[in-house]
Amino acid sequence: MDKKVRDIMTPNPVGVHDEQAIGDAARTMRDTGVGAILVVRDDWLGGVVTDRDLVIRGLAGGASPEQPVGPLCSDKLVGVEAGADG
Repeated sequence: MDKKVRDIMTPNPVGVHDEQAIGDAARTMRDTGVGAILVVRDDWLGGVVTDRDLVIRGLAGGASPEQPVGPLCSDKLVGVEAGADG
């Protein structure tokens, strides 16, 4: 049986606003048990940030947990239809 993207995608993704603190993003990941969250800028999807981004690009790069998460997110996004082959 062929899987579709909808069969493997997260049905209810979580996110933070790009001006929220790195620490807020980390707590959101912890509390929801995920390793990547969406980052919203204004009213649109601005990017995705992973737990690795928070640690390697953020904290190890000198950012404090109070700094905004927006600059750490990956903003080169590619979308696929839920009905596409997975």
